[in-house]
Parts: sequence; structure tokens; C-alpha cells
Amino acid sequence: MVKRVGSSLLWFVSIGWGMNLLAAFAGLPELPGLVGAAAVATFVGVDPLHLFRTQMTSGEVLEFHESMAALRAAQTQV
Repeated sequence: MVKRVGSSLLWFVSIGWGMNLLAAFAGLPELPGLVGAAAVATFVGVDPLHLFRTQMTSGEVLEFHESMAALRAAQTQV
């Protein structure tokens, strides 16, 4: 959850900064940039299409933990 909030905050800042920079150079109002940044950050935070973070099944989680345990065992033997 912390990664999701952090990535949403970073997207908000980067999109907002870019849109406000564009608005300053083009002489446009800044409000659409703020609204667009909030929309992108909300989309990234909610992630309704699971584009940014996929859910792992219990079998995949177990396989991941087993592979990490094997990797740690190999590292300690060296």
C-alpha cells in the first residue's frame, strides 16, 4: 500500500509540474494541469485495470518464496 501511495504522489508531482510548465510557456491556465495530474494520480493509485501491479496467486507466492530461499542458500554456501 505504501508503494501505491508513493507512486501516486510521484505521478501527481511529475504530471502537475510538467503541465504547469507547459501552461506557463503557452500562457494557458494552470487549473487543467492540476486536474489532469490528480486524474492520473488517482488512476495509478486505484489501478482498476491492473496495469501497474498484478496480483500474485497463492501458488506464485509460494514459488517465489521457495526460489528466494534457494537463492539465499546458494549465497551462504559461497
